[in-house]
Amino acid sequence: MFDNEIAEELRKTYGEDKYRTFCEMQVARYEMAKDELTKLNESADESYYRYFWKIKLDELNKNS
Repeated sequence: MFDNEIAEELRKTYGEDKYRTFCEMQVARYEMAKDELTKLNESADESYYRYFWKIKLDELNKNS
């Protein structure tokens, strides 16, 4: 299952408010991971996921 499919399924299953909270938490999760990796001078391919959930959150906020 791709991220877009997962996102749409979560939105349908849990509704807009819970889906918005999930998106906010996903953005925060990947920001925290990125910050920690930066402190350790390591890298990871987390930026895509942070970006993906940030876009979903922005879409929700724009449509509210």
